[in-house]
Amino acid sequence: MKNITIATLSIAILISLAGCGRKDVSIGIIGGADGPTEIIISDKEKDGANVSNPWSDWNSVTEAENAAGFSFGLPETIEGSYVAESYRTMSGETPIIEVTYADEDWTVVVRKAPGEDQDISGIYDHNDVQTEWRNGEQITYYRQHDSKSGSLKIVISDDGYSWSVYAPNGFWGGSWDGFMISIFEQ
Repeated sequence: MKNITIATLSIAILISLAGCGRKDVSIGIIGGADGPTEIIISDKEKDGANVSNPWSDWNSVTEAENAAGFSFGLPETIEGSYVAESYRTMSGETPIIEVTYADEDWTVVVRKAPGEDQDISGIYDHNDVQTEWRNGEQITYYRQHDSKSGSLKIVISDDGYSWSVYAPNGFWGGSWDGFMISIFEQ
């Protein structure tokens, strides 16, 4: 009797979970004269239920540029210490190249996409805005409201492209300017 109660409760829980998730759950019970001896659970993904990762990883900026169909244009090292560590692209109507630079305690994620006036950063919790003009182009700085993190997102439109520069912990010294110079020198 105890086995039947456990099996019944297990089945009830699994059926309720199957209704909430993205998986079809098939449940089978192999039983003997003394009650169930094994519960078989099979889960298989529904067609179209998974959202595929839109990002592709590459080993070099050249591979990322070839996949995206345009040049990224920034150097592998910025400000003498930020070194490019990873390269990704997102394909689609507006392809994006993303390069992550790192310098010991600092990380900067730079994205570039064709078309101007787009926020391609993927960062949406930065609300404090400051705008300036440089080289005839508008640069918009976004910070987290009431945050002491130093996190900074910079959005730029220049020469037919949208850029985002995101530093989750800020930049050391005035190193952010090295990224701006690299973007505008293209």
